[in-house]
Amino acid sequence: MNNSNMTSESRGALVGSRTLRVTAFTTSKGSIYTVHEDDTTSRNKAYRPEHGRDEVGQQPRSQHTFYVTQEQADALSLVQTHGSAKCIARLSTGQYGVAYMSGKDAGKIERRTVVDAAATPAIGLLPVEVWEGGSRVHFGNNIVAVQSAG
Repeated sequence: MNNSNMTSESRGALVGSRTLRVTAFTTSKGSIYTVHEDDTTSRNKAYRPEHGRDEVGQQPRSQHTFYVTQEQADALSLVQTHGSAKCIARLSTGQYGVAYMSGKDAGKIERRTVVDAAATPAIGLLPVEVWEGGSRVHFGNNIVAVQSAG
């Protein structure tokens, strides 16, 4: 196996001649995510009084998950505002941004939302889970711990 082109961001932490793949992480609010090999995640949501007991437990597996800073999450949160339908789109550059799906700007990317994201969870980043082609989004809380397997 040639590790010369492998980065710790895209594959996990390189230790000696083997790569450790991140298999799970925990957020600041106590939710535990399982990281699947296809860039999806499954979240086991921790109890939070403001959400009640109905939302505790296993949540639907994402169709894709990527990881951003708080500032990047703030930019992408435009997807959750009222008005024209929007989604989070992965650009040909590998970046992510908010795309308009309807209205006069349909098909356009909101330039101020374009961010470079990490493919691998890391402490301090936030997970962004997407479904339905990016039109359904969950912004997670700060990652406080990661677990790896080799």
